[in-house]
Amino acid sequence: MEDNDWSTERLSNGFQLGESLHLQADVVSGGHVPLRLFVDDCVATLSPDRSSSPRYALIDLSGCLVDGRSDDTTSAFISPRPRQETLQFVVDAFKFAGDDRNLIYITCHLKVSPADQAPNPLNKACSFNKASSLWAPVEGTGDICSCCETGNCPLYGGYSWRINPPARWPRRRGFSKAAEAEVSVGPLLILDSARGLWNSSGGLAPARKTSPGMWWFFAICLTVSSGLN
Repeated sequence: MEDNDWSTERLSNGFQLGESLHLQADVVSGGHVPLRLFVDDCVATLSPDRSSSPRYALIDLSGCLVDGRSDDTTSAFISPRPRQETLQFVVDAFKFAGDDRNLIYITCHLKVSPADQAPNPLNKACSFNKASSLWAPVEGTGDICSCCETGNCPLYGGYSWRINPPARWPRRRGFSKAAEAEVSVGPLLILDSARGLWNSSGGLAPARKTSPGMWWFFAICLTVSSGLN
């Protein structure tokens, strides 16, 4: 359990259905080039294998928080960022229909780009604003989010990196594509409730019970062990 300043990591993995999961992604770099972090996609599953079934997309389409498009959701990226190398977002806790384990795993694909590179349809963080019925970016112009509605966003690509990546990065001059990593949190224990089940037709109907002042923080991190020159 955390204060609303995202200052420390939550130690417990238990949540009430419909309460908020506060996730923070960071990139740690020993280099001299400032970096901006993006979350390309996040998927919730019943096992650590992100390709397992059933699965539910929270973030998709190169940075669209698609869970926020559903009715009764409060999911969104936090704006402004605390730092360019950090991205925070909130999703509502849910469980899969018919699952008696009450557990979910969340796996996210992260990438970075130079901080001086303007956000674009490939590198973006977009939330759906229900009041205006429009997608809005954490930074950049609104048009970079238009593909979140049409579904024709470009897919991520470029250099592939994992936690504890190789020691040598491409030099700054050739850094035209984002460095990437895949990270996960879980298992998260979702306590029972009568509502909030993801049904077989693909609809998500989470219970939207809120607890003011109750914040949780899971750090998911891409570590860059050497600098870009």
